[in-house]
Amino acid sequence: QASNGAGSVMSDPREIIMPSVAPINVPPPQVKALSSTSIRAQWVPIPLSQWDIDQYKILLNIGQDNEVERGVGLQANVTIPDLDPYTVYEVRLQACLRNVLNGCGTSSGVSVTTNEDKPLDLMAPQ
Repeated sequence: QASNGAGSVMSDPREIIMPSVAPINVPPPQVKALSSTSIRAQWVPIPLSQWDIDQYKILLNIGQDNEVERGVGLQANVTIPDLDPYTVYEVRLQACLRNVLNGCGTSSGVSVTTNEDKPLDLMAPQ
């Protein structure tokens, strides 16, 4: 419910399913730009003795218009293509548990900027 001098409104209730467990202290990936349109992320896999990891995901710019999510199974590296030139991306690693609804832990973000690209479609000087 929200109220001010003009009145109040009530929103619809929301249901959020919280996991019973999720990986904690997921380390951030190491990232580097490969070109103007791709980056590479790699990480040290979480030991299976700690958690039963089902898959890893790389998350770019979560909550923004250019958000990207890439599931990579149990690989410990991935190249993400088709990005925008000379753009800053915040990259996070997410580790998800086997058979646990919403059982994913997410690392802190690290920034990477794709390389500049050569100018395109420029008119010759007059």
